[in-house]
Amino acid sequence: MSENMNNNPLLGFARRPMMSVKLPSSNGNWYNDDMISYNSAGEIDVYQMLPKDELLLMNPDALLSGEANINLIKSCCPSINDPKSLLYPDANVLLLCIQKVTYGDTVTMQVTCPECLKKVEETKARIEEENKVKADDEKIDANNVIGEMERNKEVNPHPQENVFEIDDLIAQMQYLDKEYTLTTPEGLVLYLRPQTLGNKEQTGMILFQQEKIVQAFKDYSYEEAHSDEEKRKALSEVNVHYLKMSEINNDIITSCIDKITLPDGTYVDNKKFIHEYISNCSTKLIGEIMTEIQRINAIGLPAELDYQCDCCGHVWKDKFYGFNQSDFFGLGS
Repeated sequence: MSENMNNNPLLGFARRPMMSVKLPSSNGNWYNDDMISYNSAGEIDVYQMLPKDELLLMNPDALLSGEANINLIKSCCPSINDPKSLLYPDANVLLLCIQKVTYGDTVTMQVTCPECLKKVEETKARIEEENKVKADDEKIDANNVIGEMERNKEVNPHPQENVFEIDDLIAQMQYLDKEYTLTTPEGLVLYLRPQTLGNKEQTGMILFQQEKIVQAFKDYSYEEAHSDEEKRKALSEVNVHYLKMSEINNDIITSCIDKITLPDGTYVDNKKFIHEYISNCSTKLIGEIMTEIQRINAIGLPAELDYQCDCCGHVWKDKFYGFNQSDFFGLGS
């Protein structure tokens, strides 16, 4: 038999699609024609993770830069021809589907019951008040009381697991509209889009600059800053880091603006012009744009889920934390 790897008969018995899913972007023209190769149902085929994919997800640098997400989509959703350009809402759905076909039908979220935390804080406050009028040998140890409450299953102030069916989460999926706009006080209309996986690297760079700033101010002393050359130099670089953060943020915002329509009906889609405009916008307007982009990013899977305390039975809504791939996946989890 021929040993030509392009005709390897074994590959037909190896990896196959385990499910397919419709993307939140399916209702609009968000991609170029060659971005995604849909199956006959207009959906994306999803494959199980390979061992090399799991290993990549254990690499902190790859997670921070977004390389892990991009390579994971490339491996498990090969019909996505350019994973770096994949929109956040679509990526979130695909990552959840990869979780399902690789590890099982459920996803576990760890959350802490707010009602139990409230009871603990109220108990501490009550004991603190009572101890104010007690002699030292009569004072009550709040930690002992709370520990007894835990043993009696009256409170559980620690993270607890809530399990959700992935199919139920996908069934709640919302779809992107064909376009999103934001109108400025001057009458400009900004046409916005969600961020992409490629923006993850830029976000990582912002976090890196923030860490530099925090480090520069760590153990800050006014006297030392004027007597120690190294500390003076570190502090002088803070402005540089702030400027870099601002520039990266402007790059991200620019990438999320398809075009800007002027009051006379004409429009500008030149990215250089848009970036120059964003770089000269007020902090207030930048904040409004970022808020709207974040709102669009969250479309797709439910942003909140109903959680229930296994101790007091309290039910509350909280974020769906599965979007964070750094803890979303775990080797063999």
